[in-house]
Order: sequence, then structure tokens, then C-alpha cells
Amino acid sequence: MWIERWNFIHYLRGSDLIIRGLLKPQPNEGGGRIIRRMFMDVLDQALDELADLGAVHARHPDVHIKGEVLHSFDKPDDFANLRCEVDFHLVVKH
Repeated sequence: MWIERWNFIHYLRGSDLIIRGLLKPQPNEGGGRIIRRMFMDVLDQALDELADLGAVHARHPDVHIKGEVLHSFDKPDDFANLRCEVDFHLVVKH
């Protein structure tokens, strides 16, 4: 996962660390369905790494998969590119 940006927010009840990143699968590895599975594999790896570090989610990660159709809507797996954005909201303990 590539970190695009992060933001630290302090509230009266506590603090949140928000990380926005992009999941990066192997390029040109089949159609959209295969790449979507790769995104989910990378997301699982990122969640495992965060859990190993003791991270606790304030909210479940937001995952957005976007793409541009290359040919037609008759072939749902035929995309020019796919992009997967993830927002992690983590609890910050003081």
C-alpha cells in the first residue's frame, strides 16, 4: 500500500489518525476480476500488518475501487485501469 496522505485529528473524546493510501496490485495481471481479488489480498496484508503493530480501528476501513472501461459494458472485466483507495481511521491512545 502506498500512503497518499495522513491526518491527525484531536477530539475531546480522544484522537484519530487517518491514513489514505492506494493499494497496488501487479499491473497487467488479467482482467478486472483478478485485479479486484489482488486489491483484497493487499488489503488483508495491510490489516494484518496494522494488527501486528497493535492498531485499533476507530472505523472499519473505507475501500473504493474505481476504473475506466476499455471497450464496452458487455464485458465487465475489461478495464483500462483500476485504482483502489483505502482510508484507515485508527484510534490514538494517549
